[in-house]
Amino acid sequence: MTNKRLLRFTRNDGNVRAMKAMMQKEYAVKLNRVGNVAVRLVILAAGMAAAYGVLYAAGKLLVPLTDGADKAILAAINPDTYAFGLDELFRAINDYTNPLILLPFICWMIFYALYSFTPKKKLVCYLIFSAVLLTLSGLVYRSYGKTALPQLIPIFVVIAVAPLLGMLPPRKPVLCWAFGVVSVVLLAVMYKNWENKTYVGANVLMVLMAVAAFGAFIWMFRTMDDGTMRRFSRVFWLVLLAGLLTDFGITQPIKSAIARPRPFNDANKPWNNDVRPIPDEILKGSNSFPSGHTSGAFALLTPLFWFARDRRVRAGLILWGTLQGVGRVYTAAHFPFCVFMGGLLGFGLGTLVFFTLWGPSLWPDREKAAAA
Repeated sequence: MTNKRLLRFTRNDGNVRAMKAMMQKEYAVKLNRVGNVAVRLVILAAGMAAAYGVLYAAGKLLVPLTDGADKAILAAINPDTYAFGLDELFRAINDYTNPLILLPFICWMIFYALYSFTPKKKLVCYLIFSAVLLTLSGLVYRSYGKTALPQLIPIFVVIAVAPLLGMLPPRKPVLCWAFGVVSVVLLAVMYKNWENKTYVGANVLMVLMAVAAFGAFIWMFRTMDDGTMRRFSRVFWLVLLAGLLTDFGITQPIKSAIARPRPFNDANKPWNNDVRPIPDEILKGSNSFPSGHTSGAFALLTPLFWFARDRRVRAGLILWGTLQGVGRVYTAAHFPFCVFMGGLLGFGLGTLVFFTLWGPSLWPDREKAAAA
């Protein structure tokens, strides 16, 4: 073998070894990522199983023990006569909290895609996003029936309007104005479908809450840098997942398993004859334990709570969820213990979802070694 041929053979052999080493590193990195995902999912499943077990045990063991205290606390919180401002406040919070968390966030995600993605990626994301929202809307409709339609109609409007927004230039000032216009349109749709027939004040509060919620998301869209926007977009999926796992994974099954009647159910007569019903909020069907409104609100707010760094923002989010819970007792839709356990469930699962699925690798040293 000549010197030239020997040199060429040596070079080729070295290239092959280098390629094999590179492929082994890539395989190790992929294997580590798969392991990360598998362990995270196992932790999430184990956490959900533990939460279900704790809530089921609380329903079976503690609900009978707390029944007397529950009724006394509810009677103390529920007003004997019309309380100016409080009736309207808790009616508005009970009805509009969860939609006013999700709807502005959905709009934020759409405008983030318009700002950041290429036209082809926008189309793919729109199709996936629409399929996810329509599937979830179908699940909600199957669970709650026609009563869920007023909350689903604005989502359908967003899906219909989104393709028209794709023609806008991807510049923040233009998109912020468009975000504002879409917010006004959705507010009009919400008002038409969610108008309170008894308390005009609740309608006023709904408008103020919607302006505050949409305004906050528009402000975040305008002021966030690209890196923060990318991280915030991930929080949306955690919020959505936490809400779904809490409601369909635990709250609804536990409601059926424990089957504690609501305060206004005939099973609680004659005690509930002295409880003042709040107009348009007299609930007798379904079950009380745990409170779905409270667990859902805390599940949706908790990933935002952990993402936020400002203590004032965190305090505001906790206050919002707490008012939702107090409102469920004030309107005699749930007993206090049902609300308390619903709040713990929502905060716990929201925390579990956030810290299980958010953050760096579970094994950063191994991942760095594999990529080295």
